[in-house]
Amino acid sequence: MTLVLALAGTDGVVLAGDSRTAIEEEDRRLVTDTSRKIFQVSDHVGVALCGRGDLGVYLVEKLVREARERELDGISSLFEFAPQFLVAAYDEVTCRIQSGSKPPVGFIFAGLDRDVWGIYSQPRICSIYEWEGFQPLISTTGWDASGIVWIAEYLISRFHHRSMTVGQLGKLASLAISETASQDSRVGGEPLIAMITASGYQETIGDHFMLSYTGTPERENQILANSNRETPKRYGLLQDRPYLGWHPTSEVAY
Repeated sequence: MTLVLALAGTDGVVLAGDSRTAIEEEDRRLVTDTSRKIFQVSDHVGVALCGRGDLGVYLVEKLVREARERELDGISSLFEFAPQFLVAAYDEVTCRIQSGSKPPVGFIFAGLDRDVWGIYSQPRICSIYEWEGFQPLISTTGWDASGIVWIAEYLISRFHHRSMTVGQLGKLASLAISETASQDSRVGGEPLIAMITASGYQETIGDHFMLSYTGTPERENQILANSNRETPKRYGLLQDRPYLGWHPTSEVAY
């Protein structure tokens, strides 16, 4: 019941997640769209969580307190101790649960490191998942995603580029979440977007994008309908690849 992702660009990184969660008790199941899955860790680091929500929030809050007590900032500094810290905290909470029944939980960290001039300008994405044995994973593609990823992975792998700005990445993240929600009811609610640049950490609510084709055989025209039901048409061909949908850097023609 989730989709979280991280994207790196030329001037920072973006963390995004939907807000849908399910609460199950005996034979009853309640779905809500009020969950927070994106959290600020420091001025230049954020984290997205997936898996068991209540456990994930507890572990993140504990990690944030520890990071602030140590006055840590920068993704590399934080990730030096975060995996071991989370493993110890997870084992402490789940020590009485049999190994085969322990709840799954995962974290995607995204943020900036300092460059040679001491400016936070180097994007980094790192992740750790319980089902991967809490092994630290460093993204080499400039993005990561977890949860219901089948649509998001296609859109990101097709349209993401490291030269994109955080503004463009935010639109791509919103598109990935909205398109997934339109096809899979396990994802939904308002997308929460966190943009991390040299200026710091900032959160915003993502736009509700929806892709729909005009029906032309060449698929050269496409309508991008926003949450206000306006329909700006976006034209153009992607360089070095066949045109297959909206691109965050394409021009808008009304």
